Amino acid sequence: MSRKLKSVETSADAIIKVDPVKSKNVNEYDSSKIFLPTGIFSNRKLSFLESIVKYLKENLGYNYHEIAVLMNRDERNIWTIYDRTKKKRFTAEISPKQYSIGIPLSVVQDRSLSILEVVVVYMKDGLQLPNITIAKLLDRSDKTIWTCYNRAKAKLKSNNMRGAS
Repeated sequence: MSRKLKSVETSADAIIKVDPVKSKNVNEYDSSKIFLPTGIFSNRKLSFLESIVKYLKENLGYNYHEIAVLMNRDERNIWTIYDRTKKKRFTAEISPKQYSIGIPLSVVQDRSLSILEVVVVYMKDGLQLPNITIAKLLDRSDKTIWTCYNRAKAKLKSNNMRGAS
C-alpha cells in the first residue's frame, strides 16, 4: 500500500504524519500506519473516542464503515458517536500546531481497556514518558494519568490471571 508522508513542525520537535492513500478494499488499511496526534484530545468537551472519530471523519476523510473496521467497533456505534460530536457544536479544526506525538490507531483497537487507558499505557510503557509529560500532552491532570495507568495495569493483571486459570 502506498502512502504519503508529510512533515509537521511543532514547538518541541517534528513528527511525521502518515496519511494512507485510500484503496477500495478496507481490509488493506493498516491501522498501525495511521497516527492520532495528541492535540486532538485537548478539547475537554469531547471524549477520547469522540475526538478520534471526529479526527478520522473530518480530517482524514474516512467514512463510517472504514472507521469501524480500523477501530474494531460497530459501524452504527461510530455513526452515533460522530452524531453526538456534531450536537456538541464543536467546530474548530485540529491544527497542525497542536500535534506533538502520534499515537498509532492500532493501539485503540484493544477493547479490554478504555481509550484513555490504552493511550496512557502506550505512552507510559511504549514511549516511556513520565506521567507529567503524558498529562500535558493529553491535557489531563497527572493524578488522572496515574490513576488511569494503575487501573489499566490492574485490569490487565486480572485478565491475565483469568486467562491462566
